[in-house]
Amino acid sequence: MAAKLPPFPGTTGRRDWKTAFDAIKKLLANGDDTTQVFRIMRALNVGNAPMNYAKFIATEEGGRMAYERKELAQVCAKIAADEAAHWSLLTSALGEALPKPAFMFG
Repeated sequence: MAAKLPPFPGTTGRRDWKTAFDAIKKLLANGDDTTQVFRIMRALNVGNAPMNYAKFIATEEGGRMAYERKELAQVCAKIAADEAAHWSLLTSALGEALPKPAFMFG
């Protein structure tokens, strides 16, 4: 069973429908006002981050990463770098430049 965490600091742990609908109205009036998208997400995702983190640390791999205090962004960057290195090795071994798959950057 996942750990039960208190509400995220600065929130009540409840969705703020009034703020979300206000932001939706503003976004519909001005589609370029992307700030409203973040207001909507913040108002409706209250409680999701702590719940998802509790699920993450309840897994063996997630619990280990949390214990070791690994930064997820650094883990993802290393995976991307390894993928790019493997792709470079493959193309040089074949002697031709292959198009990179869509998931690879750079």
